[in-house]
Amino acid sequence: MATASASPMASQLKSSITRSAARELLASPKGISGSPLRALPSYNRSRPRCFTVKAIQSEKPTYQVIQPINGDPFIGSLETPVTSSPLVAWFLSNLPAYRTAVNPLLRGVEVGLAHGFLLVGPFVKTGPLRNTEIAAQAGSLAAAGLVVILSVCLTMYGIASFIEGEPSIAPALTLTGRKKEPDQLQTADGWAKFSGGFFFGGISGVIWAYYLLYVLDLPYYVNSSHSLTMALLFHQFNLLLLQTPLPSSVSTARKCTKKPLRFCCRASRNDDPQEDYLIDAPVSVGDGFSFSGGKYSDEPSPSDEWFKQGKIVSPVPMSQVKAHPVGGSGGKAKDPIFGLTMSATSQAPPDFFRWFCVESGSADNPSVVLVHGFPSQAYSYRKVLPVLSKNFRTIAFDWLGFGFSDKPQPGYGFDYTLDEYVSSFESLINEATNNKVTLVVQGYFAPVVVKYASSHQEKLNDIILLNPPVTTKHSNLPSTLSIFSNFLLGEIFSQDPIRASDKALTSCGPYKIKEDDLMVYRRPYLTSGSSGFALNAISRSMKKELKKYVEEMRTILLDKSWNVKTTVCWGQRDRWLTFDGVEDFCKDSKQELIQIPNVPTLSSYDLHAGHHVQEDCGEELGQIISGILRKRSLL
Repeated sequence: MATASASPMASQLKSSITRSAARELLASPKGISGSPLRALPSYNRSRPRCFTVKAIQSEKPTYQVIQPINGDPFIGSLETPVTSSPLVAWFLSNLPAYRTAVNPLLRGVEVGLAHGFLLVGPFVKTGPLRNTEIAAQAGSLAAAGLVVILSVCLTMYGIASFIEGEPSIAPALTLTGRKKEPDQLQTADGWAKFSGGFFFGGISGVIWAYYLLYVLDLPYYVNSSHSLTMALLFHQFNLLLLQTPLPSSVSTARKCTKKPLRFCCRASRNDDPQEDYLIDAPVSVGDGFSFSGGKYSDEPSPSDEWFKQGKIVSPVPMSQVKAHPVGGSGGKAKDPIFGLTMSATSQAPPDFFRWFCVESGSADNPSVVLVHGFPSQAYSYRKVLPVLSKNFRTIAFDWLGFGFSDKPQPGYGFDYTLDEYVSSFESLINEATNNKVTLVVQGYFAPVVVKYASSHQEKLNDIILLNPPVTTKHSNLPSTLSIFSNFLLGEIFSQDPIRASDKALTSCGPYKIKEDDLMVYRRPYLTSGSSGFALNAISRSMKKELKKYVEEMRTILLDKSWNVKTTVCWGQRDRWLTFDGVEDFCKDSKQELIQIPNVPTLSSYDLHAGHHVQEDCGEELGQIISGILRKRSLL
């Protein structure tokens, strides 16, 4: 047996029998036991004598420092010095979810009221019927439907949680000594009351929100139409409560004399001022995704200056663009869920689509058409235009769905398929010029332009391709762009101006774009939600058809019947398209390849050109294009 000095517990061991009786005992096979020992006959006195003892702790040890909550080491605690402070503890204990003193039914009503009331606005403003006359009713019904779904989920959770019985609700103490009252919500009956209260409160919140916003028509935001209402309400408040009349200058509703900055451009062949093409709406109108016309302030912005340089043309008759007529009638766009006619702000023009174009240079000079990539705008050629316009008539335009051009609703006149882009591009070229042109196209729209060129070689002088997808490795969109085609996430991310413009530009090359320039790229996505819807539709078409179009472009450029002089300019810092295989393809197709920055004709070798070459080194690219065209003209 161990001595007392060997362990602090040794001195506390006490024998339960006398020493004389131990000689006739046999120890229990279970070892140390607290049960009384009984004497057994000894059959073999030669066996070693043994006896059973029990350990008795004489007093509570004082050397234990950390104690688990309620003596149970399997119960965790989220308490911290901050949450355990009296003020924070009082605040947390009075939240609806933690007010244990309140009946679970009332707690459910309170939580449901908040949820139901706050759900109405998002459904009204972002629902599929947001542009219809019944947007308020449809949004409220959708909010009520979500409340029902949440109530069913709460009920199912309660059934699954208490199917094996209810946990103990005995009072407990926290680590800081505060008494934790039993929570009736942790019982099957309490949870059922909470779920029922949530349903009742949620439906009541929806009804209350609809009544305040659309029955009483309260001014939930202030504009000129509500200025008189707000003034009268403030006047009545002072008379009834303060008993002090307002000065006449204050009691009279004042009208705002400052006019909001806006740009309008009349549609082509239309002199009716009521049919102006509104670029900057003074307030958000229609789809609920835009705000303040996409403007950061009323001061002139770079996008305003850029828009002044351009014009709106309407060269595309609907009969030429409709590759797949909708219902054979060409009627008004309708909601795909309920089949209701959408409002005028969601309708495409009945007879043409409008394009935004910027033209520079003399009309007597040879024409050069600059085609931006995906996703970008004609604004990306802002540095190229001044260089080329010295010797050429230069035209840059926004594709349908981009920039300031029209963005029709998919399914009604334009579905954003690549075949439709080919057809619409043909209409634009026919409208822009009757002479032979040189096409400069960048990025993922190169296959579209090459397919057009294959059928109209007689109209072209040259084609210059900027970082085009020409190898089989280029047949898939990068993740930065393909995410806009994903289910549900695509609709969400395409409405984010930063992700749709800034990230799409900065993730594919060594770009250092100024904030003023980024404001121009963001402008379409801030002005209207239709820009995001168009981006979503284009991404899905690209993801589905790009591989076929890349293979077709390779076939066209490798064909011996291809007679258009073609040059490939490649920015070597492209993060989307690898350079592997590009050089071999140009040799096989006998196309000239110019690598940037390895251009010996330029004075500056410190160029960092990525996927959007025109954005990185626009002036240098203008010199390269001018040199190519001058050399061809001499030949």
